[in-house]
Amino acid sequence: MTDELVVSYDRDSRRATLEYGGASGVWPRIRRACQDKSDQCEIVSSSSLRLPWWTFLAARADLEFLAQRYGFSIRAGVGAENKLAEPEVVDLDSDDFNSEDLNDFLGHVNAEMEDA
Repeated sequence: MTDELVVSYDRDSRRATLEYGGASGVWPRIRRACQDKSDQCEIVSSSSLRLPWWTFLAARADLEFLAQRYGFSIRAGVGAENKLAEPEVVDLDSDDFNSEDLNDFLGHVNAEMEDA
């Protein structure tokens, strides 16, 4: 069995689901990489979590680093392949726009910039 992280996307909730199949010691690192980006990560099982799509995008580079370091692959699952291919547009006038999410994300970005 190949160690693999599968990323799916649910358009209705605008959330990604990450499911990991592989060495048990790697999952806590994957989970932490996501939780470091937002407190909106929901643990679904012992090897999967659900998080806002923007959080996945913010953690993507960290996840790619972990994949390289621990030898697992990342695969786009249901919905994620199409979502990754489309441009990201934010409509600030939309009723769906959540300023709390944006403020949370910008807070993490600013903290990372200060640490650099």
